[in-house]
Amino acid sequence: MIIDNNKKNIDVSQGINILKDLESRDVTVVKNEIDQFRNETFVDENNDFSNLTYSQRFANSVIMGDSLAEGFSDYGIIDKSNVIANKGMVVSKAGEEISKAISKNPENIFISLGTNDIGYYNGNSEKFINYYRQLINQIKENLPNTKIYINCIMPVEEKAIENKPYLIHIDDFNAALKNLCNETDTTYIDNSMLIEGVENIYQSDGIHFKYEFYPLWIENMAKYAGI
Repeated sequence: MIIDNNKKNIDVSQGINILKDLESRDVTVVKNEIDQFRNETFVDENNDFSNLTYSQRFANSVIMGDSLAEGFSDYGIIDKSNVIANKGMVVSKAGEEISKAISKNPENIFISLGTNDIGYYNGNSEKFINYYRQLINQIKENLPNTKIYINCIMPVEEKAIENKPYLIHIDDFNAALKNLCNETDTTYIDNSMLIEGVENIYQSDGIHFKYEFYPLWIENMAKYAGI
C-alpha cells in the first residue's frame, strides 16, 4: 500500500483550518446551521417527523421535572442527557436543575412539576405559583430565545387521593398554572385528555405511569412544540 504523504498533509491542513474556522465563529450561528441541516435532512416539506426517533426530535430540547419526568429516560423514550429530573422535586428546590438546563442552551424546555408541590405547600397554590414564576423568569433572563412549555399536573387515580388527600387540589393548581402561563407568555400543555378512555396505564400507586403512557405524552409535547 502506497501512502501519498502530500495528500495526507493536505488533509491534515484542511482539518486544522476547519477547526480554526469553527473556533472563531459564533456558537449560536454554528448551532443554527446544524439545526437547519438536521431539518433539511430528516424533515420533509410537510414537517413529517415520522422517520425520526424521539431522541432525534428532542435532541435540542430538555425535559425537566420530578419522578414523572424521570420516566422519559428510565423507559428509554429519549436520551438521558436531555432529561433533568429528580424524584420528589418541587419548584422552590429546583435551582440546581434549572442551572443544568440553562447550561445546555436548548431550543425548548419542557417542565413537569407540581404533584409533589401540592403537598409541600399544603394546598397553597399561591406559594407554588410564586416560586414557579421565579423559575420561568430565571430561564427567560438567561435563555431569551428558548421556548418554555409547562406541562399540566397529571391527573391521578381515586385511590391516590384516598392515600394522599392533598391531591384533591390538582385542578386548582392547574388553573393557577394556566393563569401563570398567560401572564408569562409561556405555553401550557394540557395532557389530561391523553388519559381519558385509556386503561391500565398507572402504576400501583395511581400516580406514576407505566411505559405505555410515555409515547402518548411525548407526542403531545412534540405537537405543541412543532418538533
